[in-house]
Amino acid sequence: MPPAAPATPQLAATVRLVAAVGALLLTLAILIGGRVPDAVQLMSRFSDKLMHALAYGALAGLWCIALGGRHRHRVAAVAAAVCTALLDEWLQRSLPGRQADVADLVADAVGAVVGAWLALPVARQLLRAPGWIRAGTVYFALVFGAGFVLGVLRVPFFEPLIGDRLAQLAEMPLMALVIVLAARWLVRRNAAALSPRACLAAGLLAAAGVLLADALVGIVLRGMTPWQVIAGRDVLAGLAYYTLIAVLALAPWLVRRAGVGSGASAKPGSDSTSG
Repeated sequence: MPPAAPATPQLAATVRLVAAVGALLLTLAILIGGRVPDAVQLMSRFSDKLMHALAYGALAGLWCIALGGRHRHRVAAVAAAVCTALLDEWLQRSLPGRQADVADLVADAVGAVVGAWLALPVARQLLRAPGWIRAGTVYFALVFGAGFVLGVLRVPFFEPLIGDRLAQLAEMPLMALVIVLAARWLVRRNAAALSPRACLAAGLLAAAGVLLADALVGIVLRGMTPWQVIAGRDVLAGLAYYTLIAVLALAPWLVRRAGVGSGASAKPGSDSTSG
C-alpha cells in the first residue's frame, strides 16, 4: 500500500466540525446525565474522580481539535471544559442527595489539561491516516455521538414510560435518518478522495467501531457479559439494531454508487485504499 496522501482541507475541516459537534453533545450528556438518578447510580460503580477526569479530558480534547488543534487552543479548550464543570457543580446544588465538590472540580481540571494536550497528537495521526480511515472515523463519531445522546434521553425518560422494547424501536427511525444523512454528508464532502471501494471500507470501519463501543458500554458501565451484549437483546429490538448496523456499514457505499458527489473532480488514483 502506498504512503497515505496528505489530508485534504475539506477533510481537516470535517474533523474539526465533528469534534465541535461531539463537544456540544458531550456537554449536553454531562449536564443532563448529572441530573438523572439512574445515570448517577451507574457511574457510582466506578471511581468517581476517574470518571470525572475521563469525561472532562474527552471534552477538552474535542474542544481543542474543534478550535483548530494548535497549541494556543489548548488553553481555550481547558477553559471551556472547566466552565462546563463549574456549571455542572452549580446545578448539582439543587439536586437531592448531591452537592458541589471541590475535589470533583480538581479531577475535572486535571483531566481537561491531560485531554487537551493529548488531543493534538491524536488529531495529527488521524489526518495522516489513509482517506478511508479518516472518513470512517468521522462517520463513526457522527453516528455514535447521536446514538449516545439519544440513549441518554431514552433510558431515563422514555423506557420507564413505554418500556425498553418500544423505546428502542421508537429510536431506530431516528438513528436510520442520522445514518443516511451522515453518509450523504461525508460522501459529498470527500467525493474526490473516496471511491466506492473506499466508502465501503469506511462504512465497515464505522460499523465495527459502533459494535465495539456498544460492547464496552455494556460490559464496563452496565456490568453485562460479552454474551449478554451480543445475544441478550430483545428479539425485535435486537433485530432492528443489527439491521441498522448493516445499514451503517453499507450506507456510504450505496450513497457513492448512487452518484452522490460524483460531480466532484476526482483525480485518478486518489483513493488511498487502492494498492
